[in-house]
Amino acid sequence: MCKLGKELSSTPCLQSFLRVPLFYAYGMYARYWAAAGQAELTSAAAACFSSAFLLIASTLLLTSLYPEGAQYVPRSIPFIESALTTLAVIAVRFSVRLYYSRKRRARSSSSRQNTLIIGAGQTGIQVLDALRAKSDLAVVGFLDDDPRKVGTLVRGVRVLGKLSELSQHVAEWQVKRVIIAIPSASGKIIRRITEQCRCIGIEPQIMPSVYELALGKFSVDRLRPIQIDDLLRRLPAHFETADIQRQLEGKRVLITGAGGSIGTELARQVARWQPSALILLGHGENSLFATSQRLRAEFPSVPQQVVLADIRNKGALHSIFSAHRPEIVFRAAAHKHVPMLETNVLEAVTNNIYGTKVLLELCIAFNVRCMVMLSTDKAVRPSSVMGMTKRCAELLVLNAAQQAPRRFAVVRFGNVLGSRGSVVPIFRQQIANGGPGHYHQL
Repeated sequence: MCKLGKELSSTPCLQSFLRVPLFYAYGMYARYWAAAGQAELTSAAAACFSSAFLLIASTLLLTSLYPEGAQYVPRSIPFIESALTTLAVIAVRFSVRLYYSRKRRARSSSSRQNTLIIGAGQTGIQVLDALRAKSDLAVVGFLDDDPRKVGTLVRGVRVLGKLSELSQHVAEWQVKRVIIAIPSASGKIIRRITEQCRCIGIEPQIMPSVYELALGKFSVDRLRPIQIDDLLRRLPAHFETADIQRQLEGKRVLITGAGGSIGTELARQVARWQPSALILLGHGENSLFATSQRLRAEFPSVPQQVVLADIRNKGALHSIFSAHRPEIVFRAAAHKHVPMLETNVLEAVTNNIYGTKVLLELCIAFNVRCMVMLSTDKAVRPSSVMGMTKRCAELLVLNAAQQAPRRFAVVRFGNVLGSRGSVVPIFRQQIANGGPGHYHQL
């Protein structure tokens, strides 16, 4: 019996029998430890604790069944052995990462740029991890307005102070690069940080916004310069979508000007609600084709018809309405460039006013359930040909709405970021070329 107890309580054999299969199960032998992180630490700890539990339980069970074996292996030994094994396993594996990390830092010590990260939240941590993989960057600290974080260490890097102390810490640490890692920051905060950076001669970089990250436009290690869109950030408007779905789902929807920037986005939003047919009408062949291809890729289940036509051609539009019988019409086709329309008055009047009149007559004739015209804030107090023609078009739609309430509506847009008629792309070009005078010399 003593011999059997001695054999069963042989700790090295029992340890190997229990730990090796568990370590395989947790992937301990298949991980790249030079890039170990939180997931690897969790996995290693789980593997060690699981095997320790089984080892301790097995040893206690065997010494209970064979008391004579306890004289060979005291019951405290499995506890001590498990603690030492856990420390050794984690230390040995993470020493690989430490070695390679120090090697990279030593290789770049002569040419690295001191970098300051604005924002010590989750995004700031992701930026820190991404920058540590770059050989020419060294993060000297974070700045954050959260008083609980100031003075603490985040992944070994100290939160130096608040955003208002930016100039002080840039000078103290000889910072060459400032990165804004607050995707949810308002335009006011971005403008304040940008102004401080400009005053001290540093061009800041920024992480993408939450919206851009959600759409997959950027990854966390792709930084970019500050853009006008960042300075104009506003809080998103939240509205009830159930009514929108009820209005569009299963309906035949016609969008004029579908090849334009606003028409394209409008078509994407309508396609989300699964209309029974989406009729894309436009005058520009190439832009309309691009819109159609994009929608086919994003919403393959939505039936669509692409129609080349001018909304001023009443005969062509009559044929389109007869063939497709739209239930809802969005009037997005219009000339939008203010300076160009000042010298092309006839085009502005016929497209924006007469085109709206033609569309209204056909909507009434074919008993369209709803027509929505997209107008502009320049129609509020018209001071240009573009504003005047859009105001006239609004009055035509409002007059039709008096005859048939709830069937006709007008919505005014401001300066839509990204729109081809927006002034923002002009501002971007001017900034890139050194000012307004440089833009006109192009």
